[in-house]
Formats: sequence, C-alpha cells, structure tokens
Amino acid sequence: MLSRVRTVVVLTLVVLMLLPATLIAHAQGEESVAVTVTPLEEAVNVRSGPGPEFMIRGTLYPGFSLTATGRTDFPTDFTCSGVEAYDAQAWLRVDLVEGVEGWVNLCALDVTGDYTSLPVAEPAFPVLIDAAEFPQLTAEGWTPEHPEFAVGLSATVIVHEYPTLGSAILGVIPASETVEVLAVSDPPGWLKIRYGQTEGWIVSFVVALTEDQAAALPVINLSDLFADLLADYLDREGAGACQNPPPPWAPAHGWRRQCEDIDMHTYEPEPPPGHQRGE
Repeated sequence: MLSRVRTVVVLTLVVLMLLPATLIAHAQGEESVAVTVTPLEEAVNVRSGPGPEFMIRGTLYPGFSLTATGRTDFPTDFTCSGVEAYDAQAWLRVDLVEGVEGWVNLCALDVTGDYTSLPVAEPAFPVLIDAAEFPQLTAEGWTPEHPEFAVGLSATVIVHEYPTLGSAILGVIPASETVEVLAVSDPPGWLKIRYGQTEGWIVSFVVALTEDQAAALPVINLSDLFADLLADYLDREGAGACQNPPPPWAPAHGWRRQCEDIDMHTYEPEPPPGHQRGE
C-alpha cells in the first residue's frame, strides 16, 4: 500500500514538473511565429516613420517579404476596407536590414501572421521629408473649380505623374493644404488631384473622402490606364522596348504581363552579327 502511494506521489510530482515546461514551450512556440509582410500590388515604400511625411529608407517589391516587429497604436479591429481605410494611421514596423527599422502602411500589405499581437512601438530616428529635395508646389491664390471635391491633406504628400511610386515626382504639397480630387483609382489607393496649376496623383490615405464624394467622382481603372501608357510607349520606342527594364512609371509586378498583352507579332529582333533573318 505504501509503495502504491509513493508511486502516485512520484507521478504527480513528475506531471507538475512537466506541466510548466509544456506551457512555456507552447508559449514560446506562439511567440516564435513570425509576422511577415509583402506588397498587395505594386512596390511599397519603406519609410523612417509611420507616415508618408517621413523619408523613404527602402522599397519592398512584390514577391519579397519583411518581418514585422511592431505597429502603431491603431484599433486591433481595424480593417482595410472602403475608401476611408487609408485615413487610419495603421503602420507596421519592419526589419529593413539588420539593425535598421522601417515602417510600411498596413493597407498596402498582405500580412502573414497576427499583426495585432505585435507590440505598439515608437519610431527610432525618424526623418521627415526635406521639402528642399523636391519642388515645393504652391497654389498661389488658386481656388478649386469644384469645391464639393476639395479636401484637406492630413500629411505632407508627394505628387506623382502617374499612380505608381516609380513615376516622376512633380512636387510636394505641405500638410493641411487643400487639393481638388479629380478621380479615384480602381483598385483603390490613389487619387488624381489638382493643386494650383499642377495635376497629378497622390496616395489616398492622406485624404478623408466621404462615401458620397467617392461615389460621385470618376473612377480610373489602373490596368486600362497603364495599358494605354504602354501602347503609347511602344509606339515611340518600338516593341523591342519590352525586352528592356520597365520604364519608371510601369508597375513592377505587371510589366512583363502587360508586354505580353500587346500585339508584337510584327516585331523581329535584329539578328546577331553574321546571320541573316530566317536562319
């Protein structure tokens, strides 16, 4: 009887000793699940702080991923749906390279893992955009032609020639200025705007459009827009341009696909030296 009691006591002690270790291992397993991010569509700027007003430290291209290590203090039930989703300052901190952090906007990302489990973090060594680096756009007493579509900027914004980060920079508009929205993009993420004498494209999360405003604005399909730009580009450069690196405005993820969609059957590359066509 005494032997049986001893056996029970020993087994109980073993279970109690193993239980915390099991729980710790389980917790460590949960903590070890990395949160990674990759762009939803085109390349994403990695900035020094959580906002478009911070300098760019790098670029994250489709097909590549970075590990997220923190986030801004946004509601954990936040969802990137609807026109107003880009207004929320929902940014994730990522490891750009060893020892260097960056920040990317949640609404531009495909996230693997639970980003709500990431700790709320403050940026280390953020650097604001130096307006002197780009042309400073001014309205000079200009008033919007359609004031019902006039909206204020929540942050300093870069105006691009086309709705892609690689296109030419037309200038910078300071925060709190008012712009006139001319059209929204499909898929969402970009707005065509007018500011003074300048027309261009800005990222949409720096403006607060109402649902009524968005519904009343023209919609520009980006696939159609870039297909037309590509067709014009090939008319100027020749179909062989598709064998070269894409022009700066071309969405990096769609250049080859767009080229394949163009009728190129009339294009014949130059034969190597010493060979004739048809050989």
